[in-house]
Amino acid sequence: MSSTHAALVISEAFGPAVVQQVPVPKPGKGEILVKVISAALNPVDQKQWKYNVYVLAYPFTPGFDIAGEVIELGEGASEDGFTIGDRVYVPFQAFFDE
Repeated sequence: MSSTHAALVISEAFGPAVVQQVPVPKPGKGEILVKVISAALNPVDQKQWKYNVYVLAYPFTPGFDIAGEVIELGEGASEDGFTIGDRVYVPFQAFFDE
């Protein structure tokens, strides 16, 4: 597995969106890592960018609607029923850390 992947990144409030290479994250406790096969930007993503709302930090990567394959499990994720190779679809299910 590569250590980076392409992502749409907004570096600053109201700044341009640029596709660039970013590090592949490691899944934390209770999390899964999904190889994204399809992604979409929805109206909420566009409003976050246009109005700078619900963005806790920059750089920011919009896009919460994805479909893909589970490629890594964080601690405890298998207890939630996930296994490597599962195909998953994630409709808008954003959460924001404080």
